[in-house]
Amino acid sequence: MERRNKSIATVASVLCAVLLFLLVSSKFIFLDSYVRVEEERALQDLQRVTSAIDNDLGYLDASTADYAGWDDTCRFIADGDRSYITSNLDDQTLIRLRVNLIAFVRPSAELVYARSIDLKEGRAVPVPADLMRHLAPGGCLLRHDNLKNGRTGLITLSGRPMLVASRPIITSQYQGPIRGTLIMGRYLGQEEVARLGGLTLLPLRILPTDDPARKDQLLACTTKITSMASIHLDRGEDLLVGHILLNDVYGQPAAVVRVDLPRQITQQGKQTIGYFIVWFIILALTILFVSLRFMGKLQASRLRRKETEHLYSSVVEHAAEGVVLVSVTDRKVLDANHAVSELLGYPKKDLVGRPFCDFLVDDCTLLELQMQRLAQEQQVPWMEISIRCQDGSIAVMDACASRTSVRGEQVACLLLHDITERKRYEAELMHQASHDSLTGLPNRNLLRDRLEQLLALGDRTGLPQAVLLLDLDNFKYVNDSLGHAAGDALLKQVAGRLTTMTRRYNTVARLGGDEFVILLSNITTEEVALVAERLERQFEKPFDVEGQEVFVTVSIGISMSPTDGTTGDKLLKNADIAMYLVKEHGRNSFKFFADEMNRKVHDRLELELQMRHALERGEFVLHYQPRVRAHDGAVVGMEALIRWQPSDGPLVGPDRFIGLLEDTGLIVQVGEWVVREACRQTRAWQEDGLRGLRVSVNLSGRQFSQQGLEEMIARALRESFLLPDFLEVEITESMLMGDVQQAVGKLAGIKEMGVRIAVDDFGTGYSSLAYLRRFPIDTLKIDRSFVAGVITEPGDAVIAKTIISMAHNLKLEVVAEGVETIEQLEFMRAYGCQEVQGFFFSRPLPPEDFAALVRQRRQAEKNR
Repeated sequence: MERRNKSIATVASVLCAVLLFLLVSSKFIFLDSYVRVEEERALQDLQRVTSAIDNDLGYLDASTADYAGWDDTCRFIADGDRSYITSNLDDQTLIRLRVNLIAFVRPSAELVYARSIDLKEGRAVPVPADLMRHLAPGGCLLRHDNLKNGRTGLITLSGRPMLVASRPIITSQYQGPIRGTLIMGRYLGQEEVARLGGLTLLPLRILPTDDPARKDQLLACTTKITSMASIHLDRGEDLLVGHILLNDVYGQPAAVVRVDLPRQITQQGKQTIGYFIVWFIILALTILFVSLRFMGKLQASRLRRKETEHLYSSVVEHAAEGVVLVSVTDRKVLDANHAVSELLGYPKKDLVGRPFCDFLVDDCTLLELQMQRLAQEQQVPWMEISIRCQDGSIAVMDACASRTSVRGEQVACLLLHDITERKRYEAELMHQASHDSLTGLPNRNLLRDRLEQLLALGDRTGLPQAVLLLDLDNFKYVNDSLGHAAGDALLKQVAGRLTTMTRRYNTVARLGGDEFVILLSNITTEEVALVAERLERQFEKPFDVEGQEVFVTVSIGISMSPTDGTTGDKLLKNADIAMYLVKEHGRNSFKFFADEMNRKVHDRLELELQMRHALERGEFVLHYQPRVRAHDGAVVGMEALIRWQPSDGPLVGPDRFIGLLEDTGLIVQVGEWVVREACRQTRAWQEDGLRGLRVSVNLSGRQFSQQGLEEMIARALRESFLLPDFLEVEITESMLMGDVQQAVGKLAGIKEMGVRIAVDDFGTGYSSLAYLRRFPIDTLKIDRSFVAGVITEPGDAVIAKTIISMAHNLKLEVVAEGVETIEQLEFMRAYGCQEVQGFFFSRPLPPEDFAALVRQRRQAEKNR
C-alpha cells in the first residue's frame, strides 16, 4: 500500500510539474513565437508601404523621362515657345499624370517654365516660392551623372513633402549634350497616402516632421530598409504602430508615414494556449484515474517477476556452459555466470561493465550483425567467436544468442561452448592436407581451391587474373652436386623470397619438385610483366645454402584468365606451355601464353619424335663455312655447322632443333657425331689434296659439362687419323664462367692433346681479362652483333677494336664472324684481325660445294 501511495504521489507531482511547465512555456516559448510571427508580418507590411512609395516614384520618373527625352522638349528649353506647353503639358495632362509640379530649367539654373496644380481642385495654383531653393546651380536635382539616368526622391515645398523626379533634357535619340532639366513632382499628402493605403490594404497616415511630439519617433526610426526610408515599430497591448521615416534627397527627414496594425495573431495565440491548458488538465486527471486502477496490478506483476528472475538467476549461475548477458544498445556485459569466469580466467567484476568486443580477438563485425538480427528475431543461429583469455591465450567458442528483456532493457543472452581443442585439431589436419610439408606453402589441393576463387573473382569483377608458373633453372645441378639436403634448403629460401615479394592476398604455392605457382588477382598484363621482372631480379641475388653462395635463375610461364582459359587446369596447362618455351629459348625469362604456343608445343613434340630417329637414319649433315685469312683472302679453315635433312622434307636449320637437342639430352650423342664427322671429312679432304684446312666444331654447354669429353675428342681424332692441330673446339663465355675451376681443368686436358681452343661469340658474356688469362685458349671470335655495327655504330667499333687489341696483348688470334660487306672487311684488316668469316665470302655449304669453292680460290691464287 505504501509503494502504491508513493507511485500515485509521484504521478500527481509529475502532472503538476508538467502543468506548471506549460504555463511558463506558454508565456516564454509559445506566446513569444506568436509575437515574433506577428512582428515579422508587421515589418513586411511596412516594407510593402515603402515599396509602394518607390513604385510611385518609379511611375513619376517614367513620365518625366518620356517628356525629357524628346526633340520638342529640346526646342522648348531653347526658345521657350509656349505652344509646346499648350499642346503637350496643359493642366488636364498634368492632372491625368497626377503631377502637382512641373519645371523646365536650363543648365545655367535659369527657370524657363514652372507650373503648379492642385489635383483635388483641378486648377492651377501659384508655384511655391521655395522651389528656387532646390534649383540652385550644381544642386542635387540639376546634377546628372549620365544621359540616361535621372534622380528621384523627396523634397519639401511649403512645408509639405513632395515626390520628385528629375531627368536631363536630351534628343529623342537619347543623345547629348544635355539641354536642361525637366522636374515633375507629386505631393505626398493625405490623399496620396490614402491612395497608397488602398493599394496596400493598410491604414496609412502622413505625419509632419516638425511636430516636437514626433521627435522620439523620428529618432527611433533607425532600421534602414531603402536609401530614403527607415522604419520603427511600437508595440502596444492591442496595437502595433509602425512609423516610416522618409528622408529627402538631401538626407533630411521629410515625412513620417504611420501604419496601425491590430494584434490579431497574438490574441488568437493567447486564446489557443488557454484551450490547450484546459484540455491538458482534463487529460491529466484522466491519466491519474487510470494510474490508480492499474497500479495495484503492476505491483503484483512485479513481485511475481522478481521471484521468477531469482529462480532463473540461480539456474544460470550454476550452469556448466558459459552464459553472458550483453546489452543490445551499448554492447556492454551486464552479467556473466561462474562458468564464463572459469573459461576465460577473468573475475566477474572484470567482465561486467566492459564492452563485450574488448574480449574478442577479431573485429566485432559478426557480433554486430547478430545483434542487428536480434532486433528482428528472438534467436539467432550458432556463431563461432574467438575470445582472448586473461593469460593471453585464445579460446574459441560456439555462441548462440537469444533476445530477452532485463529490467526493461533489451539484452542478448549468449550461451558459450568451448571448442578450442577441437578447432586446433581441425586446423592441424586442414593445414597438413592443404600445405606443402617442406616449404609450408599451399600445395596442389589448396591451389585448386584458390584457383576456383580466383576465377570466381574474375567473373564478379570482370578483371583479368594471372597464373605464373615458375621453374628453377639448374636446380638439378644444385641437388646433384650439393645433395638433397641443400636442395631442400634452397627450396625453402625460394619459397620465402616469393612470399615476401607478393601481396598478402595473392597465393604462392608449390606444385612439387622445383615448380612454384603464383596467383595474382585483378591485374593487367602490364602489371603482371612488372611482377615477373621483379621476380627475375630477386633471383639475381645469391642464396646462402649451407654456407655456400648458390645462384639459380627462374623461368616463368604466364597465363591470363579469361583469355587463356576459364578453368584452373587450363590456366596451369597453358602457363606450363609458356614456361616450357622460356626454357627452350634460353631460360631466365618469362613469357605470356599465346594460342600459337599450343601449335608450337605440338610441332615441338613432333619434331622431337622425328629427331630421335634422325641420328639413326643418318639425316644429320654438316655444312661448312669458310674461314678466310684477312690480308689475302686465302681459305685457311672452316666451321662445321650441323643441319638436319629429313628424308621426306626440306633442310632444317639449327635454330629449329639445337634447343630441343639440349632439352632432351640428345645433344651429347649428336655433338659426338659432329666431332667425329668433322674430323673424318677434314682428313678426307687432306687426302684429296686440300691440305692445311683446320676445322672448328662448336661444343654445347651440356657436352662441355659431361664427363669424358677429352676421351671423346681423342677417340674421334684416332678414328679419323686427323692430327690434333687441325681441330679447333669452340666454347662460349658462359660455359667458362659456370664452374671456373672445372672449366680450366677440362680445357687443359684438351689443350694437352694439341687441339686448339676458341671462345665463340666473345663480348656478349661476362668474362673478364683476369679469367681469360687463366684459360688455355688460342682464339677469340668477335660476335657478329659487334661486327655488323663497326661502320655505322661507334660503340660497336670501339668494342671490336678493344677485343682485337686485347687478343694481341694476350698473344691470341682473332676471328671476326658475320663479315658481310667490303667495309667491314677493310675495318678488320686495318686493326689487325687475322681471320674473318661471313656471307661476304660464302654462306655455309655442303661438303662437295665447299671443296669446289676451296679448289676454285686456290686455283685463282696460283693464277695471280
